[in-house]
Amino acid sequence: MERRNRAIIAALICAILVLSIFYSFGINLFTQTPQVELPSLEGEESPGQSGEDGEGSGGVQVAVTPQTVQSIIERTLRRYNSYSRGMLIEYFWGDGETGAVTAQVAVDGGWTRVDLTMASGVIEHTITDGETYYRWYGEDDTVEEGSARLISADLAQRLPTYEDVLEVPEESITDTGYQERGGLACIYVEAAGEQEGRLLRYWISVESGLLVSAETVENDTLVYRMTAYQVVSPLPEEAGQFTLPDGRVLHTVEPQGQEQ
Repeated sequence: MERRNRAIIAALICAILVLSIFYSFGINLFTQTPQVELPSLEGEESPGQSGEDGEGSGGVQVAVTPQTVQSIIERTLRRYNSYSRGMLIEYFWGDGETGAVTAQVAVDGGWTRVDLTMASGVIEHTITDGETYYRWYGEDDTVEEGSARLISADLAQRLPTYEDVLEVPEESITDTGYQERGGLACIYVEAAGEQEGRLLRYWISVESGLLVSAETVENDTLVYRMTAYQVVSPLPEEAGQFTLPDGRVLHTVEPQGQEQ
C-alpha cells in the first residue's frame, strides 16, 4: 500500500511539473541574436567537459564558462515558437524502483497543449495560453478552468526551465560547456542545489533553443531525469489540437514555413 501511495503521489507531482515546464516553454522570452557556432562535437561528452574557443565563419563562437553561460543563454538562444515533441520524465528511487510519465506537447502562438499519460494509464489533457488553463481527463467531457499564473507562481522555483538556469547564483554553477546530448549540440550547465549533495544538470539545444534534458543527482545517485530530444517545427496543422471536448476552438494553427 505504501508503495502504491508513493507511486500515485509521484505521478501527480509529475503531472504538475510537466504542465508548468511547458507553460514556461510556451512563453517566447528571447529575441533573435547572432548565432552561436559550436565546436565540433565528436562522440558523447561526459558532464564536466567544457567547450573551447575555435575558428569558424558564419557565427560567433563563444566559450561557455560559469561567468558567461547565463549571458549566452539569455542573449543568443531563440526558442521555436511553434513545435510539437514528446517528453519522458523518470524518477529513480532506492532498491531499483522507478517511475515514468510521458507527455506529448504542442506549442503554437503562445498556446500550449500537454497530453500527459500517467503511470496509472490515465491521460490528462491540458491547454493553456499562459493566462488560463483548461484541463480534463481521458474521455471525460468535464473541463476544469483556472488561472495558469497561479500554478506557475507556486512551482516556478523548482522546475527545470530557462528561468532556473538564469536565476542560479553564479557561485553555484559548478560546470559548463558545449556537449552532445541525444545527438543534439547543447549548452550544458551544472549547478549545486540548495540541498547539500544535490546537483542540477541542464542541456539546452542550440538549434531549437529548447531544454532537451535535465537531471537531478543526490549524493552521486540519479533521482530525476527529463528527456525530450525529438522536435517537429513548425507545429503540424492538425484539427483539434487546441479544441475543448465541447467543441470550443481556443486556437487555430496557421500555415507557416519550416523554422528548422
